Amino acid sequence: MIKCKILPPRELYFPVLPSRINGKLIFPLCRTCADLQQTKCNHSIEEKFWHWEKLGLLFGEYVDMFLKGKQEADAYPDNVKTEEEKQQYIKDYYEREGVLLDANKIQKNKGLRSVMKMLLNSLWGRFVMNTNKTQYKVQVFYSTNEYIHAGSTQTSVVLAAFVTCHARLKLYEELKKIDKRVLYFDTDSIIYVRSPGQYRPILGDYLGDFTDEIKKKGALHIVEFISAGPKNYAYKMDNGKTSCTVKGITLNHISSLVVNFDSIRDIVLYDREKRLQVEQLKFSRDKTNWFIKTDIVSKMYGFVYDKRILLDSFYTLPYGKFTRTLNLNSHYLILFNNPRDRLQIGTLARQMFPNKVKFFMEVFEDAASKPNGYLLIDLKQSTEERNRIQTGITSDDLRIIYTSKD
Repeated sequence: MIKCKILPPRELYFPVLPSRINGKLIFPLCRTCADLQQTKCNHSIEEKFWHWEKLGLLFGEYVDMFLKGKQEADAYPDNVKTEEEKQQYIKDYYEREGVLLDANKIQKNKGLRSVMKMLLNSLWGRFVMNTNKTQYKVQVFYSTNEYIHAGSTQTSVVLAAFVTCHARLKLYEELKKIDKRVLYFDTDSIIYVRSPGQYRPILGDYLGDFTDEIKKKGALHIVEFISAGPKNYAYKMDNGKTSCTVKGITLNHISSLVVNFDSIRDIVLYDREKRLQVEQLKFSRDKTNWFIKTDIVSKMYGFVYDKRILLDSFYTLPYGKFTRTLNLNSHYLILFNNPRDRLQIGTLARQMFPNKVKFFMEVFEDAASKPNGYLLIDLKQSTEERNRIQTGITSDDLRIIYTSKD
């Protein structure tokens, strides 16, 4: 296991190495670019590594046990009908995975499958759990400094890292082949545009194989897809049905009237500043009386994509793909109206005026819409906050100072 600083190849469309930045896992070509949402960085090479002379198969019996339960609860594949085909399927699975399925237990059971899958996926997470949690003693709260924290014999960051590493490499093999036809991908899934004569991932029924999730929903393919951010997407299938996934929001009948395929599409295409209020039922613990209570809470839904550079064409690029176009170490910034720079203007607004993005974009549109129009941002420390955004600063112009009502 190696710890190092690395400069990735700039030509990659899908970067391989991740970095946790501002609480999010991002795959950039440059950490600085992703952190500042800018475009340039310089890395030195400084390496530290862990190396083991011997390797062995870990947790084989554990994985085999719950993989057997998961596969049996998933029923036979659709193309397996006769008794001969079922016996051949069990034989092939044993030869491929070393797991002997019980024909008497192979039947559809979504609940059991979910439990088996959870047990398979939870083991490695135990090895990367935080062992330096806040300690409670006489209402004195503390956690040990990470540099002197002794750690725990019950965890191993190496094992956990190798699981995510190989999962990502498996996914990356497909991303590299599909390239710009990819619409969306997550840890173990890809949504892409299928074109005649072009590469398609191979599907299968074994551990690590991709499966067709759309077919399980009674459709052949997706006809329309929209995404407003990570784990935040919706699509319409060829059978006319829609499916919506939003992390953090339970989509029941009531909330689906607010957050659905149409509302997500309208936000992405026409108004990315719009927010939808969704009421949710929340279970919480009353620590005084020791019982579970329910409350109605409001959550805000909106466009949250910031893991890559989003172009006006809806193509995305990893941070660090281009060289830096803005120099923030200056006293003044002058912005002109250039359709190709619109994304950078929005990025600048979120960095400098995070609570007034909509106001800033409206001001920019107003100032830049005039012939030879421009917007000036005064960054000098001596300038009052209310006088920072101006236009018409030459002697022949009418000076306008833009001030937010807030």
